[in-house]
Amino acid sequence: MKKYILSSVFCFCLCCFYLMNISVIAQTASIPHSLDDAISLFNAGNHNEAKILLRQNLEHDPDDSDSRSVLGKMNYHLGEWKMAIDIWSEGLKGKPSDYVLHMNIGNVFFEKAEQNAPSIYLKTYSEKDIEENLSLYEQDFLENTSTPFLKYWQKGIIAYRAAYKIYPYEEFVLERLANFYEMNREFDSSFVYHKQLAELYPENSHYLTNAAIYQAKIKTDNKKEQDSLESLVIKRLHHSLEVDAQNPDTYKELGRILAKKEDIERNDKEKKNEETETSPSLEMIQKAEFYASVPKYARFEFSKENALLLGRIHIKNYIQKKNRSKLIDSLRNSISNDSKRYINSQNLLVATLAADASDSELLHTFSNYYSLVDRERKNIINTLANRQHGQWLLIQLLKETKEIKLTREITTTLVRKKSPNMHDVLISLLEYDYLPESMNIAQNLSKLNDERSRTALIKELYLPLPKTASKWKNKTYYALQTRQMRAILALSALDKDEEIKQELLKGLERQEVRLFCAVALYSQTKDKDYLKLAKKYKPKKVSFPELGQFLKQFNNSKANSLGDKLIKG
Repeated sequence: MKKYILSSVFCFCLCCFYLMNISVIAQTASIPHSLDDAISLFNAGNHNEAKILLRQNLEHDPDDSDSRSVLGKMNYHLGEWKMAIDIWSEGLKGKPSDYVLHMNIGNVFFEKAEQNAPSIYLKTYSEKDIEENLSLYEQDFLENTSTPFLKYWQKGIIAYRAAYKIYPYEEFVLERLANFYEMNREFDSSFVYHKQLAELYPENSHYLTNAAIYQAKIKTDNKKEQDSLESLVIKRLHHSLEVDAQNPDTYKELGRILAKKEDIERNDKEKKNEETETSPSLEMIQKAEFYASVPKYARFEFSKENALLLGRIHIKNYIQKKNRSKLIDSLRNSISNDSKRYINSQNLLVATLAADASDSELLHTFSNYYSLVDRERKNIINTLANRQHGQWLLIQLLKETKEIKLTREITTTLVRKKSPNMHDVLISLLEYDYLPESMNIAQNLSKLNDERSRTALIKELYLPLPKTASKWKNKTYYALQTRQMRAILALSALDKDEEIKQELLKGLERQEVRLFCAVALYSQTKDKDYLKLAKKYKPKKVSFPELGQFLKQFNNSKANSLGDKLIKG
């Protein structure tokens, strides 16, 4: 999301009625009550007292814009939106150039118009439906255009245009006007403001692409004019790619335009019985999907060279697969101490991993030649893990991905490298994710052997379980029990830790975890009495294969026997 650089007054205004976020302006000698006091009272539920303070401020100074703005927002927050507009409108009588008050009024009518917009009743239409049946959609849109929507829309436009007239260079107003006109399908007017944004912020690919998208929505009856318009749109989109070659919206729009042109050309060739060529629009759509899958942290300063390289790595073509290893190896080799571009190369590698992880889960049931082979994944992870910036990128990727194999490989590698802050990542995975690889995560936490990791594993002993009559038939209950078992077995690796031993002994008194604690204590002490307790605590007809395999590693016939029973259930 864009960060707006505004004056304190503008920041104050853009909070859009959420009082917790209102910027507090310092009390001055002319204001008897501070905004701090009024806002604190309001947030504590003392709404009337808060409003009284601000009204007293306005009686003292009717031109106190800050008190008037906040008082109106309080009324709006309480659902008294007409009262809020009256308060702001009253201020404009004595101060018609107050930008903030015009904005506040526009914000109210924008929200009211959104709530009554015709488009909310036409959600069943897809983009393709609108493209193919535009006249039908336009007719349905007009039929669902209500009188309240038009009233709110017109008043909102008037308020925003008044603010725009006072300060025509503000991003928020330009965006709102562009969106407001689009809401009523007035694309010519919407494009005017999108174009201004693109001109004011020529380094912002989002604005450049939006200007192209809304210019493409403008229709003319003259074919020559329409073709000229389309050429301008394509030129704008290519310029946007020069600014940011990783904007998925740009590729998506290019793909849409090219697909439409290809349909026309395909029909012409079919009439002439000519063969059709490979679709350029498909390449654009694939790129849109790819860049949409790459998280923001994995993006990098782009160049044509990098674009070609990534395109070759990720091209969905089986013939290119044999070249992928060489390309990845060349990226790995480019990371060196004396290279000024090594961080850029690292970003390329993590982008490769990120896109692969996002796609492999989706396509794992198909013949997925898009995924990296194991050796390539491990090479990339090891290369990145050798540098601090690369470790940071891998940790960011861990927070985003749910792809199990990648999670296991990264966590194992980073623990081996003793990467800083790994305990934060592992604790998060253990506490919030029910991954089949939780055992690996728990074991990695025990290897870190720091205070926070130990605390996280101990907390698993006290994990609340659902109350259910047939608990062992309940999948959630069994999943939580399995998770507890993995954490407790990880704790058993810390065999010289007295605190851990005491926690395991306390666990013998709790029915949910006593079996696991008995096995863990046997692992730590080799005392066969704990093995007898484990046998006694084993639930009937319930299997714990991992626990069974854990016991079978000991050179003890009784441990092996109990292990077999836990595996079979």
